[in-house]
Amino acid sequence: MRRQRKTYAPYLLREDLRNPTLRARGAAWGTYLAQSLGRRLTKEAALAERMGWQMASVWQGALIWWAFKRDADPAVEIEVILGDWCRSVGAK
Repeated sequence: MRRQRKTYAPYLLREDLRNPTLRARGAAWGTYLAQSLGRRLTKEAALAERMGWQMASVWQGALIWWAFKRDADPAVEIEVILGDWCRSVGAK
């Protein structure tokens, strides 16, 4: 019986950047995600989307680097990294 490997791909946005339709879908998802995160990080509308994009970038970057290292549980690793980032920008 084959052993199934755990995959954490659902946490990571993966689109073929050469395909304009898929690139547009990824951009739309990113905008939605950034706005959603930003609303939870600050009440300042002008700052919310920028902070949302920053958090999404930290999240995706952390997941990529985790995939190379694989030295901890990804959910725990990402939570720690995002928590550190939130404290560094004064978000709760």
